[in-house]
Amino acid sequence: MAATTTGRLRRSLAILGGTLLLGGGCADEPTTPRDGEGAEHSLPVLESLLNCTVDVQAGDMTCTTVESYGSARPNLIVGGQDRFVRLNSDDVVIEDDLFLAQVTVQNLTFQPFGTNDGNTQSPRGVRVFFVDAPNNGVVVTNADGTAPFLGSAPKNYFQFGSELFGDDGILAPGETSAPKQWEFALNGATTFTFSVLLSTVVPEPTGTTIQVARVAAPASDDGRHTCGELVDGRLFCWGRNSHGQLGSGTSGDTIRFPVEVKAPAGVTLSNVALGEDFTCAEGSDDKIYCWGSNQYGQLGDSTNNASPLPVAVKPPVGVTLSGLTVGEYHACAEGSDGNAYCWGNGLRGRLGYGSTSHRNAPIAVQSPTGVTLSGLAAGAGHTCANGSDGNSYCWGWNQYAQLGDGGEATQLTTPSPVSTPDGLTLSNLSAGYNHTCGDGSDGKIYCWGYNDRLQSGAPGDSNSILVPTAIPDAPGGVSLSRPVAGWVHTCADGSDDKVYCWGRNTFSELGTTALADSVTATPVAAQHYGAKLKGPAVGRSHTCAIDDGEVYCWGLNTAGELGLGTRSILRAYTPGPVPGTSKQ
Repeated sequence: MAATTTGRLRRSLAILGGTLLLGGGCADEPTTPRDGEGAEHSLPVLESLLNCTVDVQAGDMTCTTVESYGSARPNLIVGGQDRFVRLNSDDVVIEDDLFLAQVTVQNLTFQPFGTNDGNTQSPRGVRVFFVDAPNNGVVVTNADGTAPFLGSAPKNYFQFGSELFGDDGILAPGETSAPKQWEFALNGATTFTFSVLLSTVVPEPTGTTIQVARVAAPASDDGRHTCGELVDGRLFCWGRNSHGQLGSGTSGDTIRFPVEVKAPAGVTLSNVALGEDFTCAEGSDDKIYCWGSNQYGQLGDSTNNASPLPVAVKPPVGVTLSGLTVGEYHACAEGSDGNAYCWGNGLRGRLGYGSTSHRNAPIAVQSPTGVTLSGLAAGAGHTCANGSDGNSYCWGWNQYAQLGDGGEATQLTTPSPVSTPDGLTLSNLSAGYNHTCGDGSDGKIYCWGYNDRLQSGAPGDSNSILVPTAIPDAPGGVSLSRPVAGWVHTCADGSDDKVYCWGRNTFSELGTTALADSVTATPVAAQHYGAKLKGPAVGRSHTCAIDDGEVYCWGLNTAGELGLGTRSILRAYTPGPVPGTSKQ
């Protein structure tokens, strides 16, 4: 969108990043701006060096990280774009030969800015120094002051003081400062460049990133949050938090940046699973915990009270639950007594106990005589499992043949065997919104159920697939495994260290720029990052995967489900890293 020299232009400006944490510097190797606050020179400092380009007519200011900054800064290590800090402006005015931008600073690390102890604000706040002044005759007209930095010449800087960081005066992880106006006198220039160095005091030089071992998303009608299990045992979530489903202790707000789930004291959470507006995980104390909405009893604590913090599921006395799975409004797990248990919304028989009533505490599934169920997979309105007799079983809603029994009965309230081809057994079952998939013993992936957007992988057939059917082979002889069924798309791991997806691609949930649905498993376009993706998490309209601890997400971002920390990016056409996550 073009801008004239007068008038108002609202446009997202820079998405930037980069970093590293440097400790206090030596005399011949400065690591902080020398501005007279000598007492803070010995404190840990985060610095991020950025090159910026402004296109006046387009109203764009784009800033990117720099590989290095001369011999004077040999220990400055810069991360990838948008990993640690973002400067952004949604309000640009070009008027009377001035370029005016309301700029905010966002903390995309996992430690607070502007404090050396995490609690006490630093008078430095966050400072953005002009290391290289604008070219083409452009002048910074409203710099806060000057300071000797990297030599004797004065350098302009903008100070984002503690008054811009909220009541505590500290820029917390994920938090965005209030805006500060930057003014440039253009002197007729239509483009210009400059370099800035962001500098702020931080508590610890090792707390900028997290490494994720596993990521999860909800395959529900309107599920828009994501969670990641860290390699150190912590759990982080991001996205929609309407009912406290992020587990951070708050509700009603969207959180576009990973926040830590507040697990009970001494408890580590794992095997996280997401529903429409609630989340569950297995605790290290042999309990299952759930949080978020509890309208149908899906938290399993014998109440219908919502909770923004994890609460313990209450199984029958003497029974321990494990092997958790979560559907849209219900959850299931394996009991230590050999029974499978489900709780939450009972409509269509998805709880498998012979009725359609809701249950706010676990109730035993009515397994076939002599059969033990394991490997449970909960979908929107149905549930599936593997039987100890070698068969797979499903129950619940079957309008679109998602139970795989060869028919389309409205519902089944107890487990029914899946009609698998002779000699074939299924494993790693995954139940999506209206379809189901699993690994076949012949090395192929099989899917069944609704195929209106090709999510069940049946070429030329938009109808329901009544029984398990092998999906088309992936290109180049790549073998696929561990399918994950979402709302109307499906993904799986490829033997070539890529994630493959098929089905609907309206919002780029397949990770390709071509927005056409695909019946063929298509590799996600992450090659330009050099990422080796695995462990896909498939949501309603977004997808995530992991590259050795770093999370990549793509697709729809209207509720912050991609974890990018911004509302200005409504869709990511190809995978991009979640800020603050990094490789091990």
